[in-house]
Amino acid sequence: MLFFLFFSTLLSPGLSDTFGQFLQFAHLPFLAIYFRSIFARKLNANTLIIFAIIVLSIESFTSIIQQLTNSDFGNIKAYIGEDESKSQVMDLEAALSRIQGTLGNPNVVGAWIITCIPFIIIMRFYSRFSTLKWWIFRLSLFLMSTTTIFFTFSRGALGIFLLLCVIASPFYWKIKQKISVEHFRYENFLRYSIYISFFLVGLVIIIKNLDLVGIAFEYAEIRIKDTFSSSNRKVSADYRLIMNEAAIKYIWQNPLVGIGFSNGNLIYPLVGFNGSNLLFRPHNTYLLMGVEGGIFAMLCFMYFTLTPVFRLIKRKITNPIQFALSFSLIACLGFVQIYLITVSSDFAPLFFILLGVAMGFTDQNFKKLNHDLKN
Repeated sequence: MLFFLFFSTLLSPGLSDTFGQFLQFAHLPFLAIYFRSIFARKLNANTLIIFAIIVLSIESFTSIIQQLTNSDFGNIKAYIGEDESKSQVMDLEAALSRIQGTLGNPNVVGAWIITCIPFIIIMRFYSRFSTLKWWIFRLSLFLMSTTTIFFTFSRGALGIFLLLCVIASPFYWKIKQKISVEHFRYENFLRYSIYISFFLVGLVIIIKNLDLVGIAFEYAEIRIKDTFSSSNRKVSADYRLIMNEAAIKYIWQNPLVGIGFSNGNLIYPLVGFNGSNLLFRPHNTYLLMGVEGGIFAMLCFMYFTLTPVFRLIKRKITNPIQFALSFSLIACLGFVQIYLITVSSDFAPLFFILLGVAMGFTDQNFKKLNHDLKN
């Protein structure tokens, strides 16, 4: 994959501008290989869960503060680097905006949260996290995280999250039935008391802020309608489909050598599309690899990203970490279809780390299986 991207980038226009971006991407496969090699020696379930807790706590807390104060609180990109927040603000009577988190982009914040949520879902299966205080913390963090996903107003993130909940739920309940967990005293009473408390508090907040709730749903409706609006709208689904259609046409005409890394936005005039209206690289990472590195780069990227998922799910999902890795990576594969974040510095390192961890996890399982067969 890197060879084909490197060769195409060397032959591409604007080499001085794009080669640095290629080098930034080029380290990611090696990052995955490294995490594959250290799994079990330096990584375990507790490590992954604690990492997810840290990510979700920082991003959800920062994002909720931003929404409550309508500020750039915690948004690093507002002070350092390229600030994307101005283009993301939705000023409906200056009441609401698309939250930025610490990463400066709502889509990226949503992707990080959705990718990490499966790891806090499985906390209860581990004795270290089976106490009452951890149970309350997990529920609170889950509610904060889902609230943050909503306030990204990211259609892709919301759609993938809802789909993930539907697909993952049966597997979670099967694992829950098979794994006995340590129950704390008066668990059921406390559980339903907390559920009712959260519900009542949430209801009071909604009643006292009906105007804001109405604005939030109004904007959500606008975002959904924009998805199906004219292709001239850069946020519409048609617009993305046109970019992908141009990408397929370019790959068909130039299968062996791509246009070079980060040059995907240059293909439209070359395949007969109106380049003045199409300003972005194709928003499907597989097609993007074909456009920028040729069909062999695309096939290598597909193999690199799909193999860990296939290895995880080809055996029955019975292990909590197997569950979390499977659905985190399935979410990432959803992002591959609609965003470019899986090759950007804001999200791609997390994606490739999880790919490496998944390979390391399945390596260990294969070794154990082979050992059991021999004995």
